[in-house]
Amino acid sequence: MRPTNLAFLLVVGCAPGVPTRLLEDCHDGIDNDADDLADCNDPDCGCDVEGPAPSMTLSSTTEMDADGDGYNRGADCHDGDPTIHPSAEERCDGVDQDCDGAVDEDAVDTTAWYQDEDSDGYGVEPAVWACQPPAGWGATVGDCDDAAPDVHPAREEICNQIDDDCDGLVDDEDDSLVAMVWYLDVDRDGFGASDPTVACDRPPRGEPVGGDCDDADPLVHPDSAEICNDVDDDCDGWVDDDDVDVVDALLWYEDLDGDGAGVTSVVLSACAADAPWVRVAGDCDDGDGAVSPYADEVSTRRLATPSSMASPIGVAPRCTSRSTTAWQG
Repeated sequence: MRPTNLAFLLVVGCAPGVPTRLLEDCHDGIDNDADDLADCNDPDCGCDVEGPAPSMTLSSTTEMDADGDGYNRGADCHDGDPTIHPSAEERCDGVDQDCDGAVDEDAVDTTAWYQDEDSDGYGVEPAVWACQPPAGWGATVGDCDDAAPDVHPAREEICNQIDDDCDGLVDDEDDSLVAMVWYLDVDRDGFGASDPTVACDRPPRGEPVGGDCDDADPLVHPDSAEICNDVDDDCDGWVDDDDVDVVDALLWYEDLDGDGAGVTSVVLSACAADAPWVRVAGDCDDGDGAVSPYADEVSTRRLATPSSMASPIGVAPRCTSRSTTAWQG
């Protein structure tokens, strides 16, 4: 090994009479002292190609430590960066922080990688710790069948007798099962009324449709027609006249004069109605209670006094053929 020599370079602009000396950094791949020789190819480094440069001093008492990290140039492989020196922790960044000639080995910030043979994004134990994953390895663990890409923790549990989502539960055992929803149908009208049950197989009296509001009456269910019977037949929450879907409502006619007959111009469709609504139509004068389809036609008679007017005898005229009262002379 040759003794260490220092290269000197005069720089204009320094204090008069004091030359600035640039030394060769023996591990940065740069010709620092401009002698066309870099690192250990420069005799100034005093090292062989495979070994680190020895400590270099400007004098017998002063050591060169440009970055102030406690290591002189001979031991420090990058004397311009205080985070790089032989005692530094190696990290996953492509830099030789601890100056041992290797990059990212035994780094303190490695990642755990898990083998993922089925390439579903989930691996299995055991892990390897490294800066970069080996081929076919990933950072997520939890696969319970690394030979089946359809089996992993993000999978939905379905009815196939396999633990699809790797939670240790199979089919009906798993509350997250994606399967048929069944409702208990006691009256066997095709609609259930119980709380839903998720199961792979159909339970006894189970129906896939719920919504029955009276599971003791097979005539009451969402497919029934609403009729006038004070029952919510179609289970929509509305009964009889409150339900616009009622099918057997009656026609009612407005009877303002209270003669028992209404006019056909004002009609109500309803299961039941109070006054002034009636079931009979045909009143031709709904302002005169004496005029209705129920009334008898007017009859007249000659009075004894010629000066007297003939007066009606009996009930009001019918609406069908109304006559007039005549004066008798």
